[in-house]
Amino acid sequence: MFFRFPARLWFGPLIIHPSSPTTFMRHLLALATLLTVALATASAQTNITWSGGDSTFSNSARWVGGVVPANDTTSNIAVIHGEVNVVLTASRSVAGLDGSFNYFTATGGAVLTLGSAGFIGEGNVSVSLAGSGGVTTTSFLTRSGTTTYTGGPVVAGGGTLGLGHASALGTGLVTVQDGGALRSGTGESLTLTTNNAFVFQGSPDLNNLSLGTGPVSLASANSSFIVGGTVTIGGAISGTGTSILLDNQGTLILTGNSTYTHTTQLQGGVLVVNGSLASAVTAAGMVAGTGTINGATTVGIDGQLAPGATDGAGTGLLTFGSTLTLGGRNMNSVFEINGTTRGTGYDAVNVAGLTTYGGRLNLVFGSTIPDGTTLDLFGLTGGSAGSFNFVTGSGTYPGNFTNNGGVWTLFSGGQTLTFTQSTGDLVFGLAAVPEPATCAALAGLAALGLAATRRRRFTAR
Repeated sequence: MFFRFPARLWFGPLIIHPSSPTTFMRHLLALATLLTVALATASAQTNITWSGGDSTFSNSARWVGGVVPANDTTSNIAVIHGEVNVVLTASRSVAGLDGSFNYFTATGGAVLTLGSAGFIGEGNVSVSLAGSGGVTTTSFLTRSGTTTYTGGPVVAGGGTLGLGHASALGTGLVTVQDGGALRSGTGESLTLTTNNAFVFQGSPDLNNLSLGTGPVSLASANSSFIVGGTVTIGGAISGTGTSILLDNQGTLILTGNSTYTHTTQLQGGVLVVNGSLASAVTAAGMVAGTGTINGATTVGIDGQLAPGATDGAGTGLLTFGSTLTLGGRNMNSVFEINGTTRGTGYDAVNVAGLTTYGGRLNLVFGSTIPDGTTLDLFGLTGGSAGSFNFVTGSGTYPGNFTNNGGVWTLFSGGQTLTFTQSTGDLVFGLAAVPEPATCAALAGLAALGLAATRRRRFTAR
């Protein structure tokens, strides 16, 4: 048997005035009282251990000594280990829960209130939790009950917290340690509604979650996000001397206004910025969104630039507050064009600094665009340099553009499409048709050629 001390006690300076013995004795009495309460509380938090197979929590025969943990938040820590299923049939309290089990379930809406010891362990917990105690998982823990506890969960390194309810995290600070995983436990994307604050340490593993609008603090000098499925962070991301390495095949959507200033490195997957980033970005994956990236941005080898709110799907306007550099093996810029309104009818970017072209520009057309229309694909405030290697059209206007000194031209569907790199504009016009006099001259030349051919054939006879 062992006991746990409550939260750390801190005592301020004890000031003794020699001229006031009454005050001195009062201080000593108060100190003795605090120590007595602390020791009594600590010694009261004794462990009571589960023994045997599946049963209800209130079954005394399943607890060592035949005593069910006391129904309060200070006395007993319930210790449950083994391949067992424990059912809570009525709401109750415990000082803490320490366990490694298969399932901890509830009937009739029963709620388990945790004291300061909180919960440490692993298993599948579908019981609604309340109280001030935190939840720490060192292996795999699934939380699928509603939660109002304020302690906030801690996902230890190597541990996984699977969430099966929109309020499964409670309302407290959520800490994911280096190597810890936070993911949806439903097999589908889960949107959390409690808007918790988060602290990410080292390399968190995130999967199929929308975290809400609470702030996110990066506690390590370099954070590497491993993202599976789609993860949305709605709060501002901050950190001093911090950079993010997104190493995954998933999609990370940022909708808050993040303030960290070191580089965001994308080594696969999709980064969607629908809020704002202060940092520079280097990408070997897709950069998408309708927000603002204020740092210098480079989309390089195997990278893709695709304005649009999600995964580049749908049209949008993406803004760069510094330079934009495109290029590298297999680098593509993909712009969808479905209408004539900038940012809604067709994709576009605004670039405050120098835009350096490179790689391939793919124009995906979903409708016919009227003659005389000019689409401002690249808003070039800071000018341009370099050149695309290829410009191609698909959909309504399929084909490869031809380059003449940075002016790319495609004849398709009776129209001429012209993209000029120096302006960033795509212009639609009628395909060139010869004047009538020119047509007559060409017809005359054709007739003369035919007559000459006939004479040669007659002479040969």
